[in-house]
Amino acid sequence: MTTRRGASQFWPLLVVCAVAALAGALLAFWMGGRQRAPAPKPAAGPEKEIHTEAEAPADGPVVPLNGIERLVVTSDDEVCAFAGGTLACSEDAGHTWRKAGELDARILAILRTSDGRRVMATDDGAIHTLDAEGRPLRRLGLPPLRGEVPQVVDAQARDGRLWILAHRFDEPKDPMRLPRVVETVVFAVDGETIEQVASTPGFSGDRLVAEALGEGVTFASVDARAWRYGTTGFRRIPDTRRFGATYGSIEVAVERWAERIQGPGKPARPASRVVVSRDGGESWTPAFNTSGEALVDFRDDQVGLVVARDEGIAWLTTDGAASFQPRLRDDRLYQAVSVVHVGGRFLVAGADAQLVSIDP
Repeated sequence: MTTRRGASQFWPLLVVCAVAALAGALLAFWMGGRQRAPAPKPAAGPEKEIHTEAEAPADGPVVPLNGIERLVVTSDDEVCAFAGGTLACSEDAGHTWRKAGELDARILAILRTSDGRRVMATDDGAIHTLDAEGRPLRRLGLPPLRGEVPQVVDAQARDGRLWILAHRFDEPKDPMRLPRVVETVVFAVDGETIEQVASTPGFSGDRLVAEALGEGVTFASVDARAWRYGTTGFRRIPDTRRFGATYGSIEVAVERWAERIQGPGKPARPASRVVVSRDGGESWTPAFNTSGEALVDFRDDQVGLVVARDEGIAWLTTDGAASFQPRLRDDRLYQAVSVVHVGGRFLVAGADAQLVSIDP
């Protein structure tokens, strides 16, 4: 008799506990879906709650591309976007857009000449010249190096020229061995001629940062190695020395790493830090930290924008990266892939070809 009474009381109690557990799980799921990760904070200074006065702008223009890989400013009011081999450009600082050309290879860099032509470098080693309507005018190839056509790995426009980084590979006799880089070369293209600027044996980077006066930096995308090139050739930069993009009197660099989350079975997550140098790269100061990816561009050495993509927030500095204030929170920033300053404002492009305009 006692056993039956205990059993009859046990099952209702079990049902009540199960219902309570289910309700708690649903409540936690609902609350977790509504809460976002904490907003990124500048590297220094007390934490502060985000109060953005700027409202999210009305839906911006949509670039006539299936997606956007990168935005490039080609003049004071012209900006171009490309994805793969398709190009679209705006001549009014991003307000209106039209398709400006389509190529068979992926576009790496674009240059606008004084007579309205567009010169582009593609990853198949070709240099394409298009007229203002996108019609092809000319196609050049890189000159052979010791009888072999080099492979283009990166390119950038600077000072009215295209700067192209290329590799020459060996031809291993052993079919089980992969080709290796035996020469790294930088070329300069002005639309009419191709000039070899610097060369060095072996691998010296697969990414390029062009600077003024025909100099620049190449670096490896998979480790900390970097080289400075110029008319005297290549020289290795010590691993402990940073380099960045120059905006007037400051240099800005973005450091990225994988951040481990404490706890068993927790995966690593990406993190980024913006660092700034005010003495020509001799010393660097952390200016901004965020989890995930940070996209950065500056108008000059005072005004700049950092898009903390994983947080959907754009942060503005008006004092040369000494401090940052939240300028805009917008869900479209979660898909940001590129940010540029053109026509007195910042344009942020999303992977879905939408644009967000931010007026500093």
